Amino acid sequence: FTTLPGELGGNHWVFFGEVNGKDGEPQPVVLTHASRIPIRRHIKIRADVNPYSPEWAEYLERRHSDLSFRSRPA
Repeated sequence: FTTLPGELGGNHWVFFGEVNGKDGEPQPVVLTHASRIPIRRHIKIRADVNPYSPEWAEYLERRHSDLSFRSRPA
């Protein structure tokens, strides 16, 4: 954890790592903040579905082709 100067200076608990820049000097790299990743909701598949069973082929085909089954933003 560290505090970085500049626009991220207000956050005192920043995960970071260091990489060597073009000049060979170590430069801090801030890791992604989990709060900046948007939430995506996913529709669950029925518990009894077996993707290898032909009886579920129609259900799975409909899930893959129908946009209402796709994940979407929260």
